[in-house]
Amino acid sequence: MGSSTRGVFKQGRGPSFSSTLEFVAFSSLGGVTDFGNDLGVSQDSSASSADNTRGIFGNGTGYDTKIKVITLASTGDTSEFGSLGQALY
Repeated sequence: MGSSTRGVFKQGRGPSFSSTLEFVAFSSLGGVTDFGNDLGVSQDSSASSADNTRGIFGNGTGYDTKIKVITLASTGDTSEFGSLGQALY
């Protein structure tokens, strides 16, 4: 997910599930920087969406009903945004 200035990546699995969030600034010449942590269930294959301000993601292999949110302009851990009606993969 991302904004017009940065892209944020949620790490998945390899060799184990990861809760790390990283970002790249589009104006930089490369390299990723630590963004924060997903404080939900460790999982991969999360669905995500974003506008220019916030990014949300949820579901995935953790079968978690929580939807998490981040503010794209600043780094930090996830916060709870809401919940899905059913945990699916």
